[in-house]
Amino acid sequence: MRKLIEPLATGDRVALVDGGAGPNIISPLAPPAQLKPRLDKLQPGFGAGDLGAGLRQAVKLLSASATGRSSVIYVISDLQPAACEKLADAKVPQDIEIKILSVGEPDIANLAVSELSIADTGSATVGVSNFSSRDAREVEMELVIDGDSSVAPSINVAAGAATNLVLPLPDLPPGWHTVEARIHPGDGFGLDDTRYQSLYLTASLRVLCVEQRPGKHGFEQETYFLATALAPMATHRGPYLVTKVAPDQLASELESSERCALVILPGLRQVPADMARALRNFVTGGGGMLMFLGDGVSAGRYDSEFQDLLPATLEHPEGERELRKVGWHLGDYDKESVAFSAFRASNSGDLSLPEFTQRFAVAPLDSCRIAARFNDQMPFVVANDVGKGRIVMVNTSADTSWTDWPKRKTFVPWLHGLAAYATSRSRPPKTAEADRWVAEEHAEIDLGGTVSNRPLKWREPNGIELAATSDVQGRIVVTPGQPGLYSVRDAAGRQVRPVAVNLPASESDLKSLNPAQVQQQIARADEPSKTSSLIGFLDPTNRELWRVLLGAGLVLLLFESLLANRTFA
Repeated sequence: MRKLIEPLATGDRVALVDGGAGPNIISPLAPPAQLKPRLDKLQPGFGAGDLGAGLRQAVKLLSASATGRSSVIYVISDLQPAACEKLADAKVPQDIEIKILSVGEPDIANLAVSELSIADTGSATVGVSNFSSRDAREVEMELVIDGDSSVAPSINVAAGAATNLVLPLPDLPPGWHTVEARIHPGDGFGLDDTRYQSLYLTASLRVLCVEQRPGKHGFEQETYFLATALAPMATHRGPYLVTKVAPDQLASELESSERCALVILPGLRQVPADMARALRNFVTGGGGMLMFLGDGVSAGRYDSEFQDLLPATLEHPEGERELRKVGWHLGDYDKESVAFSAFRASNSGDLSLPEFTQRFAVAPLDSCRIAARFNDQMPFVVANDVGKGRIVMVNTSADTSWTDWPKRKTFVPWLHGLAAYATSRSRPPKTAEADRWVAEEHAEIDLGGTVSNRPLKWREPNGIELAATSDVQGRIVVTPGQPGLYSVRDAAGRQVRPVAVNLPASESDLKSLNPAQVQQQIARADEPSKTSSLIGFLDPTNRELWRVLLGAGLVLLLFESLLANRTFA
């Protein structure tokens, strides 16, 4: 870049644009002498480049400064394929010349930790990718949890391939934790040899699931689908810890010292004498209750036994066995309700597919909330707050006798939302909650409403602390520069939460295109430009610290031709 501007005269103009996530104009059109100090202060970056965005910014910058002189764009980049994906989106006028200066090194071997995810089952999945033409053998790995390192098995990764390694995590207490997955490949690009993750572990919620057929095989029990959906593993590490109890044991379990968050009740054939009283005390004290219906339910008995709890009056069953081919489907449902929060986004699941062959005709109470209806407007999910707790009645069976929904993939996220709704939570709980942030991209860190309007400290991996203030919702917005573990701290220096920031995954593939390939991807506009200048741009793409400057973003160097500003006798 210095060589390009060295021969320019005082009357020439030059501009500098960083086209990473921005793109960002570092220096507007100015005499060359004003750009030289900016070049001396340029620092390596860690974000991904976007040559298409930089090219659009270059053309825009030229269009805003009509000089009537010729224009040239210099593209200075290592030409990683990911940075060139959107080149065709920029329409460059025919009279603007584009010159490409490649600073990439072809055939660079690189092994990268491409993925790190934490499962509810208490394990870490580490993905390792080999971006080279040679096999990687006996690569050393380690897992660092809260600063404590443990050696992991060595791995082999074939050339151009990727592999996953599942590593068990130790028992961790509720609260914030940090996890780092590291490899020691000995290659020349060390920035992607470590991947970071921060996660919050919540205590498992205890659920009492009433089972009328405890002697059957697990898959034959009435609440099999419910219990399996909430707690699919026997590791006791999920968001719910499900205990099955017989109907006549429920009252004593609720009165025990071990706190329960949710009771699930299938359609009962017999209601023990002390069950209604125990459930009433449990719900009014702040507990949640999911009540399903079924073949054995007597409308009169339920209306009598649970009259202080039911959000709707049961009238009579509908749907005879011989008419089961004529079923109902889910119609309207409240997407704003946490019960259906998993289906707010488009393509997140088709809830019109489950079929219901039997149900009850119900009459909702005036005080209840109807979260969902069948396609003929009969209530499907009805809820009511009782004291400090909530009861949610679902107008179908707990098993597959009245519906095929438990066999569909939308059942698990729906049931998790339903359980959160019954326990008055704003979202379904997860044992491991993790956010993913990328270097040099804006990050909105949600600290929760209890940390609203507070002076805070943003601590970087190098120990430098910057002042920050949370907004009314308890959020701060930052732009982390480099990969690593950051933390948000209160005014006294206590950690509020850690924040893990990683290198963009696309930066690990170090192969580069040649200038001719890049020229072919650039789209030309039919009309010529009304301006002229000489433009060049640099795409830094995160190699070592110096090569990060050449690869973390896209820099556009805009300047006028030396001869364009001269006159001849």
